[in-house]
Amino acid sequence: MILISVSYLRQDADDYYLQRLHFPYYPFVDVILMFLTGILLKKSEL
Repeated sequence: MILISVSYLRQDADDYYLQRLHFPYYPFVDVILMFLTGILLKKSEL
């Protein structure tokens, strides 16, 4: 179930990055963006 949902989310992210940002999608881009947004959210909470 987890693998299926992850692959599904990555397909959505692939379409999103290709349509919005116009650069080739790399599997680690979404992870980096999630990590950076997590840091920003933690800083905003502090």
